[in-house]
Amino acid sequence: MKKLFILSLLALATITSNAQDMYMVTGNNVNVRKGPGRNYGAITYPSFEGYDIKWQLSKSEGAIVRYLGKKRNGFMFVEAEQPNTSGFHCSYFIVSGWVPAQYLKLMTKKCPRCKGMGILNRPCDSPTHPAACTCNIPILVTGGRGYYNKKICDNCNGIGYLR
Repeated sequence: MKKLFILSLLALATITSNAQDMYMVTGNNVNVRKGPGRNYGAITYPSFEGYDIKWQLSKSEGAIVRYLGKKRNGFMFVEAEQPNTSGFHCSYFIVSGWVPAQYLKLMTKKCPRCKGMGILNRPCDSPTHPAACTCNIPILVTGGRGYYNKKICDNCNGIGYLR
């Protein structure tokens, strides 16, 4: 019974740690889908002009995603920053969807400055950006989202890992 309990704890710890893994996108125009397969449609968002745009991630734009712990049919469930076309100050918001695993590469080199957290343990006090800056909105950082009023690590741009 004790061995089963210890194995259960190890399995849970592995699942929890994998849920924070950050991945680089290795392809261009990779669709983020509603489900784990090519038969699921791409997630879309409205443009300023009123038509829908497919949500796509690209290596050429330096896209990074956080793995959320689910794999199925060769797809991984991730969250990433999606362009915000609503007209507010923030240019991105966090959305989740399914991406083909073949276009994702695990990031392993932790940033030495923030030790892989993406934030620094001090308040955001930069006078050079507006109130809706990255220090005040949920952005994609390895420690989780919503580090309000924390200084984003400028060594890794909040990712927590180096390329």
